[in-house]
Amino acid sequence: MKQIIALGGGGFSMEPENPLLDTYILDQCTKANPKICFIPTASGDSEHYITKFYDFFGKQDCQPSHLSLFRPPTRDLESYLLDKEILYVGGGNTKNLLILWKEWGLDSILRKAWKEGILLAGISAGSICWFEEGGTDSYGDGQIAHATAKLLDLLDKQGALPKTILYCVNPNANYILASMIGNFTESGVRGKVQFGSAWWFNDHIDGMRRQLTDLASVGLLSNFIGMLTDSRSFLSYPRHDYFRRILCQLIGSWIKEGQLPPDMERWGQIVQDICYNNVVDYFDMKETVRL
Repeated sequence: MKQIIALGGGGFSMEPENPLLDTYILDQCTKANPKICFIPTASGDSEHYITKFYDFFGKQDCQPSHLSLFRPPTRDLESYLLDKEILYVGGGNTKNLLILWKEWGLDSILRKAWKEGILLAGISAGSICWFEEGGTDSYGDGQIAHATAKLLDLLDKQGALPKTILYCVNPNANYILASMIGNFTESGVRGKVQFGSAWWFNDHIDGMRRQLTDLASVGLLSNFIGMLTDSRSFLSYPRHDYFRRILCQLIGSWIKEGQLPPDMERWGQIVQDICYNNVVDYFDMKETVRL
């Protein structure tokens, strides 16, 4: 029987508090004490991911092993994989996974495994890799999130995290940064870590709208310190007026659609704060008059 179990969602499974996906995979194999091999290529053969695999499957009625392309257990990868009853592919970067598999000949080996009835399973990148076509968001977003969060967390633990503004030239990372800023707070400071305004390639109507909408969806828009001016040209200064018009239009459309209460006085104050007052407070401009 040819069987593929493709499980969507996040890049990792093997969660101690939620083993349902992993036990389901084992339950699909009719052989007692099956040999299950983990292929963590998409995560760059992450040691942490491999450890999680053994932490869970090492306690189950099975024989766990893994295949690392960075440290292959044998030259004969085909015999090694075709000896297993279950091949479990982990999540991560789909594009990198497919490129490495092709270079190592794993694409052909896994097709043989499927034809021989070996159970193929996977989550996230490990679920989409079995199909001829499919969309993917695995182009380094995880690396951006992990590296940025690790740096900010390190500084925060050392008590050395300053007020920080994260600017992004890739709008695909908007949600990552807009959600991450909420992890780092300080008493008495509104929005210590900020998701900066649409900048460089994104300071146009679509980029500004997207940045504001994404921030409002997963963050706190009222804490936002608004548009910046850089030194590229004198024409950068009118962007503030452009930004204010887009902000007011966006909030007005949300009110018109019934998504926000029609409290014009309150929203007028929030617009003033975003465009001026929040910056005064954020940079502690004591001699600057607030509106």
